[in-house]
Amino acid sequence: MYWADEAQGFGGRGRASNGDQLLGFKFRRQHAIDRFIVDFYCSKAHLVVEVEGPIHQYTEEEDAIRQEFLESLGFRVLRFTNDEVNNALDSVTERIAAALSEADHTFTPEDIFHYVYAVLYADHYREKYADFLKIDFPRIPFTADLELFQLLAALGKHLVDLHLLQSEELDPPAARFQGQGDNRVARTKRKGFRYEPKEERVYVNKTQHFEPVPLELWEYQIDGYQVLRK
Repeated sequence: MYWADEAQGFGGRGRASNGDQLLGFKFRRQHAIDRFIVDFYCSKAHLVVEVEGPIHQYTEEEDAIRQEFLESLGFRVLRFTNDEVNNALDSVTERIAAALSEADHTFTPEDIFHYVYAVLYADHYREKYADFLKIDFPRIPFTADLELFQLLAALGKHLVDLHLLQSEELDPPAARFQGQGDNRVARTKRKGFRYEPKEERVYVNKTQHFEPVPLELWEYQIDGYQVLRK
């Protein structure tokens, strides 16, 4: 909206910034959250910044509903008028920087999920507790070191993005789904489901397959389960 141009990429006057970033936090403009479009959104800090233009399009009641909904999702919402951005930009930037500094020392439920995800995929953890994992639910060791927690949470998010096929690293994809058919997975080799090592193909039915799939990847197992076969 107006703010990014006025603030020169969130940095303001004399503040170190890079593009739409402040203190190392990246912002997205005009970001959709459920049914609302917010002016600026920082995923890492769970922060929403709204800038009201000269003609505000919502009533006070609509603003209250909007803010209550965003806060119910765990977002912190900061609101500024266009006059504040134009005439008191340093103050605006300082308030946003303070909110980011607070966020840098907290974590979200998603951070915890990503931390657990990273721990469960760590070879050392799986090897050390191999026998225990066969007979009980996994127990997760939580570190008191905030920086270590954040590092593992970041690694876990990286894994999640890969496994949900949302990572930019998968573009272009390493393997492609090819062939004509009904996209149904056959349950037996007789009906077409099979792996052809020479072709490095996983056939899901008689006419459709994924390629290339190296043998090492096809045989990869977790807890005795062959992942690609499952």
